[in-house]
Amino acid sequence: GGRHIFLRQSFSALQELLSAMQNIPTLVIEIHGHICCQAFDEDGLDLDTKTKDLSVRRAKAVFDFLCSNGIAPERMTYKGFARKFPLTQETNEYEKLLNRRVEIKIVSK
Repeated sequence: GGRHIFLRQSFSALQELLSAMQNIPTLVIEIHGHICCQAFDEDGLDLDTKTKDLSVRRAKAVFDFLCSNGIAPERMTYKGFARKFPLTQETNEYEKLLNRRVEIKIVSK
């Protein structure tokens, strides 16, 4: 945790998202970044930038990946939600991992 880099196991999902964006030119998405292990409304410290905007930077990393692969920025927005929408209670490392994520919401097709 604490970083906004892609995990090795994320690359297939990123490629799948990129393919969908390339194959459906009218697809518009929102990119939502999430973190674990913080107070409800407090964003996490990004260990790379030393700023408290980790959930935003996680979402922006996906945005930047898509832009760098030819997807128009007008088709996407990104936002960080800190720990406002956890998937689990974080009683162990696996549950913390589940809360450290980026989700994609389809706005329009």
